[in-house]
Amino acid sequence: MFLQPATRTSTDHVNSPTGKTILVFARHLVPIDKLGDVKKMPFLLYLQGGPGFECRFPSSAHGGWIKIAFDKGFQVLLLDQRGTGMSTPVSAGTLSYMFGENDQKKADYLKLFRADSIVRDCEVIREKVTEGRKESEGETKITLLGLSFGGFCVTTYLSLFPNSIKQALITGGIPPPVSHPDSVYRALYPRILQRNRVYYAKYPQDVARVRLILSHLHSHPTALPNGGLLTIRRFLQLGIQFGFVGGHDTVHQVVLHACRDVVSFGKLQYKTLDEVQGLQSWDTNVIYAILHEQVYSQKSGGPTNWSAERVRGEEPWREDFEYRWEEIEKNVTRKESPVNFTGECIYPWMFDDYAELRPLKAVAELLAQYDGWTPLYDIAQLRRNTVPVAGRPARRPGPDRKLPVQAHSWRRGSVMRFNLRLRCLDLLNMCGRSLSNDIQSQGKKRKPSLPPKLQKPMTTYIRHYCKKKDRGLKKSKAIGLASFSCCEINMKEGWLAKWHKIITRIEKHLVETSANPNNTAQGFMANDG
Repeated sequence: MFLQPATRTSTDHVNSPTGKTILVFARHLVPIDKLGDVKKMPFLLYLQGGPGFECRFPSSAHGGWIKIAFDKGFQVLLLDQRGTGMSTPVSAGTLSYMFGENDQKKADYLKLFRADSIVRDCEVIREKVTEGRKESEGETKITLLGLSFGGFCVTTYLSLFPNSIKQALITGGIPPPVSHPDSVYRALYPRILQRNRVYYAKYPQDVARVRLILSHLHSHPTALPNGGLLTIRRFLQLGIQFGFVGGHDTVHQVVLHACRDVVSFGKLQYKTLDEVQGLQSWDTNVIYAILHEQVYSQKSGGPTNWSAERVRGEEPWREDFEYRWEEIEKNVTRKESPVNFTGECIYPWMFDDYAELRPLKAVAELLAQYDGWTPLYDIAQLRRNTVPVAGRPARRPGPDRKLPVQAHSWRRGSVMRFNLRLRCLDLLNMCGRSLSNDIQSQGKKRKPSLPPKLQKPMTTYIRHYCKKKDRGLKKSKAIGLASFSCCEINMKEGWLAKWHKIITRIEKHLVETSANPNNTAQGFMANDG
């Protein structure tokens, strides 16, 4: 393994490419037994999910997708995207150090931390690591692997620099072809509501527990260890965990601990408060909050203007996601009903409740009202794409883990409805690429009620993808839940409608099984008396 020194790239690649620079860091991984071939081995660049998260240091190369990449002859680049990790990190403190109290300069700086700038950083790195290779023989091209937001970056890369890419793997990160986030949140809130139903079906006693905790937080202002405020609305943000494997169980544990503290000691104890704080990463990764909605913004879309908050205020979500205790108590018809958690949403009040976000409140407002966002995707280029692309829905693995994938977890665990992603696949020329709905590797422990053919880990498909030489342009095998059998879809003629039909059946099956606490796919129904 090598540690690639940080590379200096332009802060603004477009308007002032010879102006100020920032450091961008990429970790270079090479199998020890192949050091002699390092100048010949092809590169695989991994783009982390986010926005605003660094690439985790891998503890081992003996498992997961890194081992598969090594076995297939790749050397791997793990990029800390600009503003994260070792790449000139962004925080309230670093912004204050660079720009003092000038909020406008901070906002202008942060406008340069979206996918288009990240991709241009990647190009600088690609040119540097492939220096001396023969471009005419394709030796300067790299393979991309994008997870979640990293898939957004891959799609931007396909738009801006398709000739630099040999092939691309996108897992759980097909961006919706929208220019404004409102449609994303209108699709998201029904998914969050469904996850709440699953949670309270599994843990019915948590209905009363959660209401008790919220009542306590209303009457007892509670500070977190780092100075943030644990308000009702912030506590309900724990619902973001519902998008992760075991997330319902994680939230249940917090609810149990908090309820115990309130009943036994009259206040939340340090360990519980630290547990809540540790599950919410907006303090430590501020880009995740301040540029979250802006990853969907493009030219002519207009300002985001706190999209998640505005959409939450629309009918019917206003009542379903009410967090003001007076309003919750006032509604007699819902007196004993569950109080719903929210999900992966950014709200303006977060810049009051989160300690590290408070100094950036004015900056966040400037970015929320900004309407000069540039395009992130070249639709015409995506339509004529010739780069081999494999698109796969997934949860959020890191470099140490396998890439467990399943189409239904794409729908349940992502920030947007599946049909929004399908619209992007319709734009992106995916002919001859593979799409599959595998089940997560953890699914074997849960004994899911799905056939064995739906339980293959993604590593199996990566091996197949890397080995396959002729991917063709007419058909690609896709494993679907049509009568629990494999089906072959013609990607040229009506494949989108057929695939959507299959995914609809998968979703129906999963909702039915998840809602039943006694089903083996759910695992168990807890009765913590």
